[in-house]
Amino acid sequence: MGSHCPTSPGYTGSSPAISLRLVEVIVEMKLLATVLLVGSALGQEFQKEADPPLNCQRAEKARKGDKILMDYTGLLGDGKQFDRGSADFVLGEEKVIKGWEQGMNGQCAGEKITMIVPPELGYGDQPSDKVPASSTLYFLTTLNGIVRVTKAPLGGDCNEGQKARPGQDVTMRIKARVASRDGRGKHSLTKPLLRSALVSQMQSDLSEDWSRL
Repeated sequence: MGSHCPTSPGYTGSSPAISLRLVEVIVEMKLLATVLLVGSALGQEFQKEADPPLNCQRAEKARKGDKILMDYTGLLGDGKQFDRGSADFVLGEEKVIKGWEQGMNGQCAGEKITMIVPPELGYGDQPSDKVPASSTLYFLTTLNGIVRVTKAPLGGDCNEGQKARPGQDVTMRIKARVASRDGRGKHSLTKPLLRSALVSQMQSDLSEDWSRL
């Protein structure tokens, strides 16, 4: 929270922005306490819960092959934060911990999802940065968006000499579907978040293809 000036004597009002932030902090603290208590009671068992669940249509729920855009806060069993940030990954590619794969699968864009991830779905018996070996992990996450390519590129694979290289300017058309917070998918390339995700994915794919040559 940012600093603010003390109130004058006799002043009893409060800033709406400060009051709202205070409420958010209290809610997050209660949620954290609940997560740690439930995790302790259930032992090392994977759990996830959306609060509240948005109940989007089945076709709009995250599934294998979708690109996930999320914010997260990672906590240890003692409540200590070990990581916080934004991430994106494709469900089913197994480039993130299994707990994230299971946690985001079947969820709706816009949901706040709490996860309890046992060691076998996290980092296992190997330590990782600030995470001790065999740690149960607790995540407070927000599923910001789901990007789904709905039409495969025409023409199939091309000859090796025609493939794009890292740093090369390319012109392309991609038909994709992004799920919005209201649970309805919209065909669009105008959203900055979607454009960023597609460009990031393309650069990643090009780098991987280049590294194999």
